[in-house]
Amino acid sequence: MDGSAVSRLALRWAVDPARLTGAAVEAVTAWTYPTITAWARTAADPQIDRSAQKALARTVEEVVGPAAAGGPIRGELT
Repeated sequence: MDGSAVSRLALRWAVDPARLTGAAVEAVTAWTYPTITAWARTAADPQIDRSAQKALARTVEEVVGPAAAGGPIRGELT
């Protein structure tokens, strides 16, 4: 999930059949460390994965509501 309107629509579309069949929906957000273009080494932001996880959780809650935590949706960060 990237938070776009299309990814939100896809999540909404997937949740209803999952609830009817007892299946799980895996909402996935992927991230990478920013590309370093200089010769000097810079430290990567240690919060980047935490920020991505919060964004995923926030998007899932906005799309399907706070009941998503006990429902058929699992969030995964890759």
